[in-house]
Amino acid sequence: MSQASIERQLGCAVERFSETYAQIDVPLGKGEEWATIDAFLIKLGSIIRQMQEESIIQSADLDVAFGVAEDWVGISRTVPARTAALAGVDGIGVTITFYRTNEP
Repeated sequence: MSQASIERQLGCAVERFSETYAQIDVPLGKGEEWATIDAFLIKLGSIIRQMQEESIIQSADLDVAFGVAEDWVGISRTVPARTAALAGVDGIGVTITFYRTNEP
């Protein structure tokens, strides 16, 4: 499936695309991150599920990225139950990614 076809079906831009990968970025404002992600999942979750059921895509993951300071030894973050449920009901996995940054 082409990038244009995926964009047409989802009704939004695909930021990165290859034969095996498509990434949609969800712009987030400070303090409203989870509500924005929830709104995205409500809008597109059923479309993504249908694309999986029709074998248009193999899988879908919500990758939530956090920056951590280089000197931090341990950190934990929680995905709110509502966000996890909205993703899960439509077969979307949740991946938590931590990136080292120079900022605390």
